[in-house]
Amino acid sequence: MRELKISDNFEYRHIGTLNDSIDEMLETIGVKSLDELIELTIPK
Repeated sequence: MRELKISDNFEYRHIGTLNDSIDEMLETIGVKSLDELIELTIPK
């Protein structure tokens, strides 16, 4: 059963991003919002 033990780090990494992380990512790639990123990324 040891193989099935859940790691403490898994949930933290896979639940989603923190707002600070999103803001840092957006600043790094030069967009102001997730909506702007989507508009620039997804073809119309």
